[in-house]
Amino acid sequence: MAGNGSGACSVMLEGEWFTEQAADLRKLLADKLAQLCEAASGSEAASGSDRAEIDMAGIADVDACGCQLLAVFLENLRLRGIAPVPCGIPPQVMDKIVLLGFAEAFAAAGLANKESA
Repeated sequence: MAGNGSGACSVMLEGEWFTEQAADLRKLLADKLAQLCEAASGSEAASGSDRAEIDMAGIADVDACGCQLLAVFLENLRLRGIAPVPCGIPPQVMDKIVLLGFAEAFAAAGLANKESA
């Protein structure tokens, strides 16, 4: 995780996001959420301006369970006043996100453009 001094932090996610890894992925995301919340509470940025860049370039593949975990992670960030900004989503992963019906969750998180377009 890194900060850039402007109220934004980033996390990198990688690997395969499948049902079989759900328990480990849930723990990973809980840890990332805690780190981002801690960084946001320590930032000097104005309230409500905290952002978290979610670098997903390292995600190789995803299934419905993986999409659900990611969507819940993004929602938890929003609920804590941190604007998630997913980026670097590989085209094949974005295609699955759309196919599985999770595009809205990622769009709500501030995904400016569909990387697979």
